[in-house]
Amino acid sequence: MSIEAFNELIARDKQTVLFKELYLDTGVVIAYSLSDFLNRVDAALMLISSNESLQKAERVLLYSEDTYKFATAFVALSLTGKNIVLPQNQTEGALRHAAAFVDAILLDDISESLVEQCAQQDLLFKLPPKLTHQDSVISDLRNEKFLFSGCSIAVTIFTSGSTGAPKAITKDIGCFLEEVKVLESLFGVQLSDAEIIATVSHQHVYGLLFKLLWPLLTGRIIWLNQMHFPEEIFALLSRVEKAALVSSPAFLSRVTQQSWCPENVSLSQIFSSGGPLRTEDNFANQAVGRTGVTEILGSSETGGVAFRSKTQKDNSDIWVPLPLVQVTESKEGQLLVKSPFVYTDDWFQMGDNVTQLSSDGFVLGGRSDRVVKIEEKRISLDELETRLARCPEVTLSRLLVLPGKRLQVGAVVVLSDLGTEKLESSGKLALTKLLRAYLSDYFELIVLPRKWRFVDSIDMNAQGKISTTVLEKLFDS
Repeated sequence: MSIEAFNELIARDKQTVLFKELYLDTGVVIAYSLSDFLNRVDAALMLISSNESLQKAERVLLYSEDTYKFATAFVALSLTGKNIVLPQNQTEGALRHAAAFVDAILLDDISESLVEQCAQQDLLFKLPPKLTHQDSVISDLRNEKFLFSGCSIAVTIFTSGSTGAPKAITKDIGCFLEEVKVLESLFGVQLSDAEIIATVSHQHVYGLLFKLLWPLLTGRIIWLNQMHFPEEIFALLSRVEKAALVSSPAFLSRVTQQSWCPENVSLSQIFSSGGPLRTEDNFANQAVGRTGVTEILGSSETGGVAFRSKTQKDNSDIWVPLPLVQVTESKEGQLLVKSPFVYTDDWFQMGDNVTQLSSDGFVLGGRSDRVVKIEEKRISLDELETRLARCPEVTLSRLLVLPGKRLQVGAVVVLSDLGTEKLESSGKLALTKLLRAYLSDYFELIVLPRKWRFVDSIDMNAQGKISTTVLEKLFDS
């Protein structure tokens, strides 16, 4: 967050409510005001100022599943001129990978195994606790000399790349703030004073923008609960008058048969990103929510690229570029993007094939690489294969996405002698559990292979390529 954006934030009435949280077990709602939020920012600033390692650190890894703790730490790190590094997920493998890029680590929970594996344990720090408005005010540190003076702040995120390893993407904080301005200019009037409810995490670009930075900087209340089930959304929405839902195709496809929106609630908008939303799911959620569904196309590298809002009258597949975004087509027929939100000044080639391009927008025709979306989680099949190949029970593997209403990954594996021995002695179920456990140290469970086939060899065609069609037949039965 820039100092200008922060100054605009703190200029509001200190009793303005910024966040709310519903405790589902008791039905109690806790509200956090601007004053509460600044107290927690001060607590994070105090943590930074009282630790020499944190003071000297230029790059700090930040991870917390709690949006409030994350937000206060994100602002505090920004104010002290720290470059912020966000890991792919909370698995220890992902944290260890991201830790190689930083000088200090700020986490919600620090496991014993992570401490043991961390080369410099004195660089591990725990985030300050989340306290309520009843807590005493911590002295204001925001004017101390250690605050930054106009330096550029970078945010590094990791995304699955086609090279078989997580790819670090570094963006200036200005990329995010510029995108917030564009989103507000495009959707702000329609959203009005809607309160923001989300089913996605703030640790990824879409959630960071739509769930946290955009509403925080424009004065909309953020509900801290990350919704996982329709009944949770219903319970929360019954406590608001006007709301907007920030969600994903993975979630929206599962709630089409349930009335998750109370009749007396005005839902101003549903946002969906993380992959294409099936038309039938789109219209079903429009009916339940009694509002439009706006799909957002983008990536970690590009930020937001385009949007579309299908209706019964206009069921078009055309994506409309966001303001300030330029798009064209590469020689290979792939989408090229250039905008202030992209991490590079050059044209960025996305892995999406373009089937139609005009002044009205563009239509996509699928991916050209092996980066796929499983339950809105972007994952490189090459990266999964590379990691699986390091398992001592595996000689060779090939992963593919199996078709169906809910996409899932299938694994075709040639076992090593050790793997064959374990398959014969312990059985297929035990071996697949072992392989999934190995992968779970690096990837979230939702993207791991669900179906496994163990074979003697994986044949290649005359061009030296593996036939996906042949592999798919292995999963027919």
